Amino acid sequence: VTYNITSTSNRDVMIAPHGTGRIDFDGNQLEKAEFLHYKETVHQKSYGATWTPYAPDGAVQEMTLTGNLDFQGFASAEDGQTITTVLHQDNSGSRVLTETLDSAAQLVFAGGSQTLTTTAGATDILTISYIGGVYYASLNKDFK
Repeated sequence: VTYNITSTSNRDVMIAPHGTGRIDFDGNQLEKAEFLHYKETVHQKSYGATWTPYAPDGAVQEMTLTGNLDFQGFASAEDGQTITTVLHQDNSGSRVLTETLDSAAQLVFAGGSQTLTTTAGATDILTISYIGGVYYASLNKDFK
């Protein structure tokens, strides 16, 4: 990737990856971000056990459940981290989500329900945001 860096004054800097968009700064403040092509990398794995997702793996993760899933918080949790995980039941199904956070953290769900669709091959999407020591979760169920 080629970057063109242009300064229009002592404070204004523009970084433009050749052919993909531009990022403009005014001193230390982001002024404008313009992207022509953007997508998240999807981190994929099969899993069933203790789950401590690592945000730097990507904001979008995909997992085939091969056993029950025990959420224990983000690895190296920092305020503002959000991970969206596409959860697929394997061919056996019946996989459930539990959490065993320490007393300093909480996992709270929109609508209060953390029950996954347990049908074999079912797909749910779980989004978790970590803010102020609380894991806020939203579970969208039974995609077809």
